[in-house]
Amino acid sequence: MADSKKFYRLGKEVLARHFFNHNQKSEHFLVDWQSNWEFDRIIEVGIEAVRGRNSSRWRIATIELPADTPQDDIDDILNCHWYVFDQNSMNRKCPPVIATWNFNNGFWVAVCEPPTDEKQVPFAAQIAEMPPTANTEWQGINLIKVLRVLGPGICTAVTENELLKFDILENGVFAHQSFDPQTGKNPGRPADVEILVKLQKLLSSAEQTGIIVRSFCKETICIRDYNSTIVRTLVKEIRGFTVTRVDNGIYACRKLTPEEVYTVFNTDAVTGKRLRPPRDVRYF
Repeated sequence: MADSKKFYRLGKEVLARHFFNHNQKSEHFLVDWQSNWEFDRIIEVGIEAVRGRNSSRWRIATIELPADTPQDDIDDILNCHWYVFDQNSMNRKCPPVIATWNFNNGFWVAVCEPPTDEKQVPFAAQIAEMPPTANTEWQGINLIKVLRVLGPGICTAVTENELLKFDILENGVFAHQSFDPQTGKNPGRPADVEILVKLQKLLSSAEQTGIIVRSFCKETICIRDYNSTIVRTLVKEIRGFTVTRVDNGIYACRKLTPEEVYTVFNTDAVTGKRLRPPRDVRYF
């Protein structure tokens, strides 16, 4: 079967961001970046790193991208903070890690969120807690593939201790939660890789996870709002799933029946009391 992914590879012409000039020996790495804008788009990124003088830390000197890289991806790649680690610098602190690449010569390349006022954690401690993504196996339904065809909508993943909400855009890309739950307007900013990592971490942290997806339809219906005014709103399709952790990196996913979805969606999670079912919702 032909690979359906769209690859952007480094060629003779590249886009280069130089951070500083140097005349030292450097290390060069090539990594595949998964686009936040199309989940089947892969961009080859070239990283040049130089060891700091009298230091075990590596500094990023240059980032190279294919000349035809889409502008949205250029912005994402350059807005992230890139790091190179070796065995002597694994305890260096950095912002939350989004993705990593491990090389046979003992080097790691990591892409991180931009720094904030939050306390940073050593790289070694972060990767120790990151679930393996490459070896994920699904028994029954492949949840990730199913979620990608349910957009535009909002996905809520819940365990006993954590909650993760994110948008599913119409093209299947995962984004920060911003959709208005009633109108389906104001989609969030694409962050496919970041949210995949967070979802994977959530699933691996609990024996069972509940998933509810609110998909926005093109069909509309007239309802009364809280002020008893008649308004036209989008119909929402609600679907539910349960994910059970079978083993390390192995998950069993089951789709809830419409009756089960109705019960979950219309029950107060705190009090257990039944809620009044909204008229603009359909259960699947």
